[in-house]
Amino acid sequence: FLCGNRFVKSRIKRMQPLNWTGNLLFAIAVSIIIKRNLRDVLLGIKGFWKKHYKDMRSTGTFDNSYDEYGELDLIFGASRIKLKIKPIPTRYENRRYGFTKVNPYTTGPLVILRILLEMKRNIIK
Repeated sequence: FLCGNRFVKSRIKRMQPLNWTGNLLFAIAVSIIIKRNLRDVLLGIKGFWKKHYKDMRSTGTFDNSYDEYGELDLIFGASRIKLKIKPIPTRYENRRYGFTKVNPYTTGPLVILRILLEMKRNIIK
């Protein structure tokens, strides 16, 4: 399971401070839950085989009511089926057009809820 990583060298300077801080805190929480070290969990670049996607969906970790973009669903699903998760460096540049779709004030609380839900699932199992 390949997971894009923007936090390479000085590229993080291009992120908004609030987004950078939130992503770092979420990465720490997710790393603790899945017992693997990830540094960037909310970058939309993921790579995996179709057969693994079917296995990930069957774990019951997919819950789009708390994870609008599915980032954490994929990571938690990959962890549950014991895929090796490998970060890959990803180039991160300033936007040339458009605007970000992620609002930290609305998306952040949903990500927190999704992380708490996964923590609850891990405690119960």
